[in-house]
This record gives sequence, C-alpha cells and structure tokens, in this order.
Amino acid sequence: MAHPALTIFLALWTAAPASAATLEDAKDNADNIVQTYVAQLSGGSGAWEVQQRGTNKTLRLTFQSVDKKTVTALGADRFKVYAVFSGEDGQSRSYGEFDIDLGGADWKVDKMRWVNRRDMDAAVKAGEASAKKDVAQRQAAQVKARERKAETAAKRRAAGSAELLAEVDLPTLGSEDASPYYSCAAQRCVDVYVAPWCPHCKNVTPGILKLKEYLKSVGVPMRVTVGMDSEGPVLEYASTFGKDTMLDPGGKAKPATGVPNFCVYEDGGKVVKRLAGESDMSDPKLFAQNELGLP
Repeated sequence: MAHPALTIFLALWTAAPASAATLEDAKDNADNIVQTYVAQLSGGSGAWEVQQRGTNKTLRLTFQSVDKKTVTALGADRFKVYAVFSGEDGQSRSYGEFDIDLGGADWKVDKMRWVNRRDMDAAVKAGEASAKKDVAQRQAAQVKARERKAETAAKRRAAGSAELLAEVDLPTLGSEDASPYYSCAAQRCVDVYVAPWCPHCKNVTPGILKLKEYLKSVGVPMRVTVGMDSEGPVLEYASTFGKDTMLDPGGKAKPATGVPNFCVYEDGGKVVKRLAGESDMSDPKLFAQNELGLP
C-alpha cells in the first residue's frame, strides 16, 4: 500500500517502514484470503469436508463470500471477518468466523471457528452500527476541516504584506495523510527546510537534531522539511529527522532564500523570522535565542 503522493519512491526505498493495513484493505482482500485458506484445506477442490458437531455426518461446504459488513479490526494488521458457506444442496448455509493477518508478505488466516446464524446476524448488525458511526465521524471531521480552513484563510488575510509560507499540503515520512505546511499548533513554530544535495545542510544536520530536541524541551514545535530532489534521496535524508519530517520532492514549499533555511512562523503561515545558510549550531539554546529570537 503506497503513499498517494509518493508511490514511486516508496517502492524504490526498501528501508521505508511498511504502512499498517487498513479496514479497507481487509474488506478488499478478505474473500481471497479465506478462499485460499479453504482451498488449502480442501486439497484445491473448494469443497471443504467438515464433520458436523455431535454427529457422524460429513458436510461438504463451499465458500461463498465474506460479508464485508462484518469486517472489524482486532489490532495491528489483524482483522475478524465472517464468511458464508453453502451446503451440497446449494440451499443450506453455514457460517465461519475468521481471524486474518495482513502483516508481512504472506496474508493469511490465523484461526477459524464455526458459528451459528445468530452469531452471524449479530456480527452484521454490529458492523452496520460501526459503519454509521464512521460516517458520522467523517462528517464531523469534514466540518472541522472546513472551519479550520476558514480560520486559516482569515489569519493569512490578517498578515497583510508579511511573508507567508506556501499554502500547500505535504505528506510526512510517517503518515499517508498530507498536512498543511503552514499549520502551527502553538504560538510560534519552526520549520527547517533542507535538501539532500546541499552540503551545508549535511554539515548542520547534527545541529538541527540538537535544536529540535532543545525546542521540544521549551515547548516550541519544530519540524524538518526535506525537498527539492528526487523521491529516493528525499526519503533517505528524511529518515534522519524522524517520522514527522515533511516531504517535498517537488519543491512546492521551497524557500526563495536557499537552504538550509530556518523559519519561525505563526499558525496560518505568517513568517516571523527567516534565516538561510550554514550557522554555528553547537549550542542549540544560544542559536534559538540569538538567531531565531526564541526562548
């Protein structure tokens, strides 16, 4: 499952951590996983011979489908699904509960048990309730996003002639969701923009890491943005700075004054102070105070 903005270089950079499987992944693939499991147990015939509980009767069951309404998350990359089987007469139905694992290269069934119609109906009902809750949460998130967008637009208008950060959304190394580049959750934030090909950026990399740690201790959010290069080098360099590093291979947010570039800004993107070039960062506290005007 590739990052929507970085499909190509996730494939190129094999050291990148794999994204966790989503509920949609499970819904899309549950049929194939369960069908493969049944085929293995039935010797490839697809007719699964099962001893009926409490009798000597053997049932020959054929897998029909997983009811997607029943798919629920159990934990990291693990999901529970309920499947329907038909009997030899084509009319009778049996039901199975499966725990499937979507972690690693081989997706598989971890365990399975037979359930009755009542259990199946309960799973469907619970799934429908969960789906309604998800819709309500998405709608609430959309309303919040619209409010946030309007608030940001007002702040950018209020900035007047002041310099503004680019009004773009960028992905991070640790998330598939793009975030506003100009967003700040505190009174002031710091963005450090670097590029993989920049020798001055590489020279101050240890200082950037120290600065990030120091600013965290005094409550000033700081992030690093890596960009202005092809996807592979961007990802590789970004891994130096952590999962919150923003990725800008296309240079949509590149600073006009060169890199490395240190920017203090307010929510909405109003630039308070900008410093470009290599500096003495041996003491992160002094650098923050003297060069960036921060605590």
